[in-house]
Amino acid sequence: MRPDVPVAVSNKASAKSMAKRLSDRKPLVIAFMREGDPMTGEFDDPILLEAFGDLPEELGEMQRAS
Repeated sequence: MRPDVPVAVSNKASAKSMAKRLSDRKPLVIAFMREGDPMTGEFDDPILLEAFGDLPEELGEMQRAS
């Protein structure tokens, strides 16, 4: 598999909705969020919002949103 270009959205609901739509055409779709400062490049660890497909082992350990 080869990753697509990430798509930024404005909120969690949009991310989950887009992931669901893309999952009809893609073998693995992951929606996640990160908080941080794009000016400095400092970001917190990503938090998994939604996943469709078989997650690779390293992503299975990602913190999940409650």
